[in-house]
Amino acid sequence: WTNEVFDLELLNDVNTMGDEILNTLKLALHCVDPTPSTRPEAQQVMTQLGEIRPEETTASTSEPLIDLPEASASTSQ
Repeated sequence: WTNEVFDLELLNDVNTMGDEILNTLKLALHCVDPTPSTRPEAQQVMTQLGEIRPEETTASTSEPLIDLPEASASTSQ
């Protein structure tokens, strides 16, 4: 079923890890589970993302896909 979701060229690219992509998709599907109580909390998602792609394997040239606000910014209103 992954060939229906991913570009096969992306999975075969030596610069990307197919397992990382697949595990990230599985985590994303878990995050949108129809039952809210079974969805992981944000901290669990961050932990799992770190396990999928540890900091050591991310090149300093890679840019984050999204820019998350700092935790202190969300608490000061």
